[in-house]
Amino acid sequence: MRLAVTNLKGGVGKTTTAVHLAAALHAAGEPVVLVDADPQGSALGWADRAEVPWLTVAMASKSIHQRADQLVRNGEHLVIDTPPGDLGIVTSALRAADLAIVPLQPTAADVSQIGETSALAEDVAALTDLRSVVLLTRVVRRTVAATETRELLTGAGQHVLDAYIPQSQALALSYGQPITDLGLYGDVLAEIRQVLA
Repeated sequence: MRLAVTNLKGGVGKTTTAVHLAAALHAAGEPVVLVDADPQGSALGWADRAEVPWLTVAMASKSIHQRADQLVRNGEHLVIDTPPGDLGIVTSALRAADLAIVPLQPTAADVSQIGETSALAEDVAALTDLRSVVLLTRVVRRTVAATETRELLTGAGQHVLDAYIPQSQALALSYGQPITDLGLYGDVLAEIRQVLA
């Protein structure tokens, strides 16, 4: 599978999601390549600090879709961490992917800004087989915000994963650390597999 973790808004948990999904695939015994398409290099920095056991490459480029096949020649899964705001790079990452995963915090500000990301994914999907899902992140359980965000997005035609990532101090402090606990990212990966089945 080829996954692009994307949201044109920053600070929603894209890098955390991309690295944890790569870790979940590796933990399942499946080869994976993580592409850091963000010029800030956060995923690559995390991988270097944690000495992750999978290949991580920097590719902040508008040609990711042209080079993807070279990266996964041996049947590896591909996980792409995209930057905020860079339409060229994000479009290329989406063109390389089977599934766009859009991390989103359940706040009014984040929901109001998902439209541009959704429209871009729809434009790419018109030319490819791209599918899209929303992953709620930093969720405070049993809150009105989480429930209403899910209902609002579903009502607007978004596919919101049942699995979600809770607000977690451990997760907030995990940058650069080896991933020894997948938390609910294992559930996210299982649901992604169902979506793509």
